[in-house]
Amino acid sequence: MKIVHIAETIQGGIGSYLDTVVPLQIRDLGAQNVVCIVPKEHVEHLARVPTACTRLISHDRSPVNLLRCLVQTRRMVRDERPDLVHVHSSFAGMLVRLPYMILPGGRPPVVYCAHAWSFTMEAPRWKRGLYALIERTLARSTDAIVNISDFEVRAAVDVGIPADKCVRIYNGVRDVPSGANGEEAAFPLDPRCLNLLFVGRFDRQKGLDLLLSAVRRVQRPDLRLYLIGSPVRSSGEPLDLPDNVVSLGWLAHDQIDAYYRAADAVVVPSRWEGFGLVAAEAMRNGTPVICSDRGALPEVVADGQTGIVVALDPPQRLADLLGGLGRERLASMRPAARARFLELFTDETMHRQLMELYREVTVARHPAA
Repeated sequence: MKIVHIAETIQGGIGSYLDTVVPLQIRDLGAQNVVCIVPKEHVEHLARVPTACTRLISHDRSPVNLLRCLVQTRRMVRDERPDLVHVHSSFAGMLVRLPYMILPGGRPPVVYCAHAWSFTMEAPRWKRGLYALIERTLARSTDAIVNISDFEVRAAVDVGIPADKCVRIYNGVRDVPSGANGEEAAFPLDPRCLNLLFVGRFDRQKGLDLLLSAVRRVQRPDLRLYLIGSPVRSSGEPLDLPDNVVSLGWLAHDQIDAYYRAADAVVVPSRWEGFGLVAAEAMRNGTPVICSDRGALPEVVADGQTGIVVALDPPQRLADLLGGLGRERLASMRPAARARFLELFTDETMHRQLMELYREVTVARHPAA
């Protein structure tokens, strides 16, 4: 089987997804049978994918360049002659699937993953309705639609995307044994304090403003919050942080696990979330997660077992939770957090389920093959 992955952007979660699953597909299928068509501006996000397996397009979204990318992508797919095309993100989904609907000629089997539906995000009602209409229409030229959570499956079916095309495959992350990088001493914490960690973009979706507001309300001298990440667009002005909050900036992937392990809990206060990769990464390290009740987060985190799910409304609830949180309670959740990761969110589980789906799709299109 030969697979071509297509993504119009691989910054953030999509890059992590491909850099996780593509090496496993190369391992099982051979490097000659796995190709990634990705933007040249972002190719460094595929650190574990051989250069020989990449074909480069441009991320520029100007109308002229989009037309050029459409032509280039179709030619690349035709030249590779894949058994299946796996398209990632809504923008690439439109770029690839729309021509298959309106232009003559056949197409290979198409698997599509939005990596979080645009119509579940915080946006005006008319815009969410338009996104849903586009996805519903493009589903006609799609053989299977990968949803990264059951929440995403329900959202898709609710807007009319065919249920028989939807499958849930959780995002998976590579396991990293404790101490594998020898960095356990890189993050010394005061054991007398409640040490919390936030990892992600400093934007509205991720809810850092809600977390900082809660921390300001808590009258607790032993509370410490550490931030890994940065604003999406930096104005050059430093964040206005309380004295008990430290911003560490972005760190390399192989450094962050030491920080996950050292924290008493990781806080994920997102306003919307199709999956919640940070929660899975925290549990990989046996660290419990305090998360919002939005999107798929209550599905990823088992409330009271591998973390705590808290409502964002009213805002005081998060502050009250942090104010009364005990380190002993969090420490007791560590074994269950690690066990949940091993059960549901490993890279090998995601890889196996994707390969099963690929086989089902290709057999359905070519029963005699």
